[in-house]
Amino acid sequence: MTFTKVSYLTAALALGIASLFAQPVVAQQLTAEQEQNLANIEKLLRRNPDIIPSVAQSLEQFVEQQSAQRKAFNNYHDWLYKNPSHPTLGAADAAHQIVVFTDYNCPYCKKLEPGLEALVKKHPDVQVINVYVPLRQQQVQGLATNSSHFALDIWRSQRSAFTRAHALMMRKSGMHNAQSLRQIAAATDTEQLLQPDPASARVIDSNMKAFQALGLRGTPSILIGQQIIPGYVAEAQLLQAVEQTFGL
Repeated sequence: MTFTKVSYLTAALALGIASLFAQPVVAQQLTAEQEQNLANIEKLLRRNPDIIPSVAQSLEQFVEQQSAQRKAFNNYHDWLYKNPSHPTLGAADAAHQIVVFTDYNCPYCKKLEPGLEALVKKHPDVQVINVYVPLRQQQVQGLATNSSHFALDIWRSQRSAFTRAHALMMRKSGMHNAQSLRQIAAATDTEQLLQPDPASARVIDSNMKAFQALGLRGTPSILIGQQIIPGYVAEAQLLQAVEQTFGL
């Protein structure tokens, strides 16, 4: 067996074993599908005993990562879910909340936006919390701010203008620049907020720390209950995940 095949099989088996325990289950109470998967994995390991150490190591690393992620989730739960600093979509008194790590310069975040709007329209008892992580651009050339800082300043200081400003920033194709932000500011009468408030910088700094602690690598990243969906997800899949998680 070549190294490539061994590595591929090791990764596949580790992932398969990890998937058995991706969601909390009562000890010794596996589903019929999990029992079958476990039996298949055991057969593969017995036929390829040379990869058992690698599989065990990969599984241990996965368990450690999951443990670190759960700890980070607990540490940052209130920051993410109970923080008025984060802009929201949907009813303020919604029974359920999901968190979206997002960036106005991310094309997939912009692609996700219609699905989020459809979600809160179909399920008014679900609120979307937008947590800004400006991964692609920390400062716009010619301005002392960027799109995330600007949006947070609008949310905090001139909330009546936020919905339109948010829509315009999501609608912009490609990266934001000084011209696009000035145009949005003029359209929403928020030119004075192009001078950033240090409080917004502190919010974004904490957002980045939460993002990194959770082991996330890109935007959008969506938290639905205990589930993390990395990357863009189609509207139908988003609705299904939310409905299954919250029993809607």
